[in-house]
Amino acid sequence: METDHEALESIRRRLDHEDNLVNQRLSWILTSQAFLLTGYAILLNAPIDLRSPMHVRHHGLLMWLIPLTGIVTVLLIWLAILGALIALRDLRACAAHVPRRILALTQFTFKDAPSLAGWDCLPRSSSPQYFFQPGL
Repeated sequence: METDHEALESIRRRLDHEDNLVNQRLSWILTSQAFLLTGYAILLNAPIDLRSPMHVRHHGLLMWLIPLTGIVTVLLIWLAILGALIALRDLRACAAHVPRRILALTQFTFKDAPSLAGWDCLPRSSSPQYFFQPGL
Protein backbone atom coordinates (compact mmCIF):
# COMPACT_ATOMS: atom_id res chain seq x y z
CA MET A 1 0.00 0.00 0.00
CA GLU A 2 1.21 3.49 -0.85
CA THR A 3 2.24 5.84 1.87
CA ASP A 4 0.71 9.30 1.96
CA HIS A 5 3.87 10.84 0.57
CA GLU A 6 4.00 8.39 -2.36
CA ALA A 7 0.33 9.05 -3.11
CA LEU A 8 0.95 12.79 -3.15
CA GLU A 9 3.98 12.38 -5.43
CA SER A 10 1.94 10.20 -7.77
CA ILE A 11 -0.80 12.82 -7.94
CA ARG A 12 1.78 15.55 -8.54
CA ARG A 13 3.32 13.59 -11.45
CA ARG A 14 -0.11 13.07 -12.98
CA LEU A 15 -0.88 16.79 -12.59
CA ASP A 16 2.37 17.65 -14.38
CA HIS A 17 1.51 15.18 -17.13
CA GLU A 18 -1.96 16.69 -17.63
CA ASP A 19 -0.45 20.20 -17.70
CA ASN A 20 1.93 19.06 -20.43
CA LEU A 21 -0.97 17.58 -22.40
CA VAL A 22 -2.86 20.88 -22.24
CA ASN A 23 0.26 22.68 -23.45
CA GLN A 24 0.66 20.27 -26.37
CA ARG A 25 -2.99 20.60 -27.34
CA LEU A 26 -2.76 24.38 -27.37
CA SER A 27 0.28 24.04 -29.62
CA TRP A 28 -1.78 21.79 -31.91
CA ILE A 29 -4.44 24.49 -32.21
CA LEU A 30 -1.94 27.19 -33.06
CA THR A 31 -0.05 25.03 -35.55
CA SER A 32 -3.15 23.68 -37.31
CA GLN A 33 -4.79 27.07 -37.59
CA ALA A 34 -1.61 28.65 -38.95
CA PHE A 35 -1.32 25.88 -41.55
CA LEU A 36 -4.96 26.17 -42.59
CA LEU A 37 -4.85 29.97 -42.69
CA THR A 38 -1.80 29.83 -44.97
CA GLY A 39 -3.59 27.49 -47.36
CA TYR A 40 -6.68 29.69 -47.32
CA ALA A 41 -4.62 32.84 -48.01
CA ILE A 42 -2.96 31.10 -50.97
CA LEU A 43 -6.38 30.18 -52.34
CA LEU A 44 -7.64 33.74 -51.96
CA ASN A 45 -4.64 35.17 -53.82
CA ALA A 46 -4.67 32.58 -56.65
CA PRO A 47 -4.93 34.23 -60.08
CA ILE A 48 -8.36 33.65 -61.60
CA ASP A 49 -7.36 33.83 -65.26
CA LEU A 50 -4.86 30.93 -65.04
CA ARG A 51 -7.38 28.36 -63.77
CA SER A 52 -8.71 25.55 -65.87
CA PRO A 53 -12.37 24.47 -65.38
CA MET A 54 -11.20 21.55 -63.21
CA HIS A 55 -9.18 23.89 -61.00
CA VAL A 56 -12.15 26.22 -60.59
CA ARG A 57 -14.21 23.34 -59.18
CA HIS A 58 -11.38 22.29 -56.85
CA HIS A 59 -10.81 25.90 -55.80
CA GLY A 60 -14.47 26.29 -54.84
CA LEU A 61 -14.38 23.03 -52.88
CA LEU A 62 -11.23 24.03 -50.99
CA MET A 63 -12.64 27.49 -50.20
CA TRP A 64 -15.45 25.70 -48.37
CA LEU A 65 -13.45 22.75 -46.99
CA ILE A 66 -10.53 24.60 -45.34
CA PRO A 67 -12.67 26.73 -42.97
CA LEU A 68 -14.80 23.70 -42.12
CA THR A 69 -11.64 21.72 -41.32
CA GLY A 70 -10.44 24.55 -39.07
CA ILE A 71 -13.71 24.63 -37.15
CA VAL A 72 -13.81 20.85 -36.69
CA THR A 73 -10.16 20.81 -35.60
CA VAL A 74 -10.73 23.52 -32.99
CA LEU A 75 -13.81 21.75 -31.63
CA LEU A 76 -12.03 18.41 -31.29
CA ILE A 77 -8.95 19.92 -29.66
CA TRP A 78 -11.19 22.01 -27.39
CA LEU A 79 -12.92 18.83 -26.23
CA ALA A 80 -9.50 17.26 -25.51
CA ILE A 81 -8.45 20.33 -23.50
CA LEU A 82 -11.75 20.26 -21.61
CA GLY A 83 -11.13 16.60 -20.76
CA ALA A 84 -7.68 17.45 -19.45
CA LEU A 85 -9.08 20.28 -17.32
CA ILE A 86 -11.66 17.90 -15.85
CA ALA A 87 -8.87 15.42 -15.10
CA LEU A 88 -6.87 18.20 -13.40
CA ARG A 89 -9.89 19.12 -11.29
CA ASP A 90 -10.37 15.49 -10.26
CA LEU A 91 -6.68 15.08 -9.39
CA ARG A 92 -6.76 18.22 -7.24
CA ALA A 93 -9.85 16.90 -5.47
CA CYS A 94 -8.03 13.60 -4.90
CA ALA A 95 -5.03 15.49 -3.49
CA ALA A 96 -7.35 17.29 -1.08
CA HIS A 97 -8.04 13.93 0.61
CA VAL A 98 -4.37 13.36 1.46
CA PRO A 99 -3.97 13.80 5.22
CA ARG A 100 -2.96 17.27 6.33
CA ARG A 101 0.17 16.04 8.13
CA ILE A 102 1.83 15.08 4.82
CA LEU A 103 0.74 18.33 3.18
CA ALA A 104 2.38 20.27 6.01
CA LEU A 105 5.67 18.50 5.25
CA THR A 106 5.56 19.15 1.50
CA GLN A 107 4.08 22.66 1.45
CA PHE A 108 6.15 25.18 -0.50
CA THR A 109 5.79 28.88 -0.02
CA PHE A 110 7.21 31.71 -2.08
CA LYS A 111 9.64 32.79 0.64
CA ASP A 112 11.06 29.25 1.05
CA ALA A 113 13.00 29.45 -2.22
CA PRO A 114 16.51 30.76 -1.51
CA SER A 115 17.01 32.11 -5.04
CA LEU A 116 13.75 34.06 -4.79
CA ALA A 117 14.21 35.37 -1.27
CA GLY A 118 14.88 38.93 -2.43
CA TRP A 119 11.66 39.06 -4.45
CA ASP A 120 9.38 39.25 -1.42
CA CYS A 121 9.38 43.04 -1.67
CA LEU A 122 7.41 42.88 -4.97
CA PRO A 123 3.73 43.59 -4.71
CA ARG A 124 1.56 40.52 -4.98
CA SER A 125 -0.19 41.76 -8.12
CA SER A 126 3.07 41.90 -10.10
CA SER A 127 3.87 38.21 -9.61
CA PRO A 128 2.07 35.19 -11.09
CA GLN A 129 -0.72 34.08 -8.80
CA TYR A 130 0.27 30.42 -8.77
CA PHE A 131 3.28 31.21 -6.57
CA PHE A 132 0.88 32.13 -3.78
CA GLN A 133 -1.65 29.30 -3.95
CA PRO A 134 -1.58 27.09 -0.89
CA GLY A 135 -1.12 23.38 -1.44
CA LEU A 136 -1.24 22.24 -5.05
